[in-house]
Formats: sequence, C-alpha cells, structure tokens
Amino acid sequence: MRVCKLKIAFTAFTLIIIQLSLFCGVHVASAISKEPEMESLIRNLSASDLNVKTDSVKALVEIGEPAVEPLILALGVEDPELRENAAVTLGKIKDERAVEPLIGLLTDEEWEVEQAGNNALIAIGKPAVEPLIKILQDENESVFLQSKAVQVLAGIGDERAVQPMIQALKKSRSLMQIWVIFWV
Repeated sequence: MRVCKLKIAFTAFTLIIIQLSLFCGVHVASAISKEPEMESLIRNLSASDLNVKTDSVKALVEIGEPAVEPLILALGVEDPELRENAAVTLGKIKDERAVEPLIGLLTDEEWEVEQAGNNALIAIGKPAVEPLIKILQDENESVFLQSKAVQVLAGIGDERAVQPMIQALKKSRSLMQIWVIFWV
C-alpha cells in the first residue's frame, strides 16, 4: 500500500514537472517569436500609412521593457522618421535606459527628431534630470546642447534643476543670449 502511494505521489510530481516545463517552453517560445514581430513593428515606425505607425507605437508601448533596447538602437538609424517615432515610443514607455540616447537627439539635424527627443525626455521626467544637470555643469559642453538641456529641464519642472540652470545662465553669456532670443 505504501509503495502504491509513493508511485501515485511520484506520478503526480512528474506530471507537475512536465506541465511546468511545457508552460515554460511555451513562454520561452512566445518570447522568441516576439523578436521578429518587434523588428517588424520598429520598421513600421517609418511606414507611409499613419495608422500602421500609430498601431506600431501602441504595440511597442504595450510590449514595454523588452522593446527598449531595440528602440534605442533605432535612434541611431539614418531614417529621420524612424528616429523620431522611436523617440516618441521611448517617451511613452518611460524607461530610464533611454535617457542618454535621447539626450543625443537634442542636437539632431532634423527638427522633428530633436523635438521628439525633447518631448520624450520630458515624459521620462525625473530620471533625466541629473544627466541634463551634468550637461549644464560641463564647461566643455556646447552652448547649443546646454540650451536644449535648459529647455528640457524647464519642461520637467524638477526643483533640483533650478539652481544649476541659474548658475549655467550666469556663467555663460552665450547661453543667456540664446535664452533671451528664445523667450523674446
């Protein structure tokens, strides 16, 4: 009788292990199958059809964290529309890993890409504050990038940025002139 109970328990345990491994196998398989889907969604960010672009942004935002690294890579492609929409999507996902790459867009040659980077950083918010303050405090940084950093910091509205922005404007006559022109 005891041997029979042990066999039943062992069989039940084996079935549980098999079910778990099947479940995990399906989970792993579904994650692997999402890679080509994600690549396709990222390519569709530059589609000519606005609905395709919108649906791709929504799907990538829904995917969330796994889409961040591929979207960061997309910020470096030649196609400005793809860079712009990758930035928009990263802003909606709000993952702090995107902060540094998005800061790189603040001096992009294409105005739309630059603006998308700006808006994405504002959407990410607090995690972008410290890297942007570092730009303000770096005397070797371009005045243009520093002015963009001030613009983003103003959009975020974090109190930590107030004093560094004032200091940067006091130190740099060029930065002050850019801001006077910008705000007048």
